[in-house]
Amino acid sequence: MGRQKAGKPRRARKPEPLLREWYGSAIYGEEFHHADVRTVGNSVQMTLLPAELEQGPGIWMLRLRAGGDDLERMADAFEFGREYIWGQEDGKEALIYLPAFASDEEGTLGRVPVPEPGGDLEFLRRKEFPLPIFEEMGRSIRKILPALDSSASHDNWTPEEHAFCDVCARPVFDTMPSGLTFTPSRGPLHLCPMCVRGETLKMLRTCGPDAFPEHQALLRELAQQLRSG
Repeated sequence: MGRQKAGKPRRARKPEPLLREWYGSAIYGEEFHHADVRTVGNSVQMTLLPAELEQGPGIWMLRLRAGGDDLERMADAFEFGREYIWGQEDGKEALIYLPAFASDEEGTLGRVPVPEPGGDLEFLRRKEFPLPIFEEMGRSIRKILPALDSSASHDNWTPEEHAFCDVCARPVFDTMPSGLTFTPSRGPLHLCPMCVRGETLKMLRTCGPDAFPEHQALLRELAQQLRSG
């Protein structure tokens, strides 16, 4: 059984669509923390929040251009828990990844001044996530790389305008596959891809019924609407 008949051509498998985006989230106390990785021309755009910035907590957006093996090495560092230093701006700043830096269960991505030999590490910007989030981000970056447009020019990059998801407060960019949905209880809602696909509700359910109960009730209402069509 299962053997192919002689002379019968094999059916060609359809190629899998290229991955162009990845979304991850974690919950710290009473707050959502988000990480997005998306293709923008010849670059990977990474969005992290809330991050510690020079002016206080906020959204940290990075554009990481393809070229050489830098992005592959970053993906490896995230996935396999390796220290990583990438890029320097005028020899003054670098991007650094430190697994198990803030705690044994978290990784830290930061922008730092290039330290003097033997000098202390000083963060200009930083963001912690559970190590499994960084591991999944690394695997996703590797899958996203083939979708980058190598013919695109290295234009001057300005961060995209964005709104916020009305459920989880994830930044929602115009180029994201998001949705606008009307609910009887809340009226029109602007939703991010994770909330549209039900992934936010799954994550909250794993935390128990007491985790963001209003969010869970609203997401259950949205799921019911989608099922009923």
